[in-house]
Amino acid sequence: MPSFDPPYYQKLRDDQQDDLDGLARHLANYGDSLANIHSVWRDQAAQRVSQRYIRELQNSQESLHTDLTKHLESTVEKQSLFNSLMSELLQSYECQDRYDELHETLQQTDTERDKAERKGLVMETEYNTHQPDTEHCLSTIDTHIRPI
Repeated sequence: MPSFDPPYYQKLRDDQQDDLDGLARHLANYGDSLANIHSVWRDQAAQRVSQRYIRELQNSQESLHTDLTKHLESTVEKQSLFNSLMSELLQSYECQDRYDELHETLQQTDTERDKAERKGLVMETEYNTHQPDTEHCLSTIDTHIRPI
């Protein structure tokens, strides 16, 4: 049965959250740098460079940030699913243990019943075997005493 290690997924989620936070800081720094570049380059050529290259970089960084956020959310969802799976597995193990105990008790009861049945059959056989002797003894008990 495969092993599920929730701390591993929690650590993975935390690492991805740290990466996401670092990316947000870089994005903020990038925005500040972009603002500085815009303030320094006021001429038309600088604005065209900004529109052609820096906007594309900023858009790609924002899309990366969005993708990482979605990935982190899916990781959290997977973690919760693994946790629920683990709890279901633990419940199934408990049910299996209860089933095993009941099955063992039932087998013991069946064994005891079979022993009692065999013992009853032996006793019945002995009774049937000794029945004629017993009847003979009972019929002869009072014969040696004379009536008054």
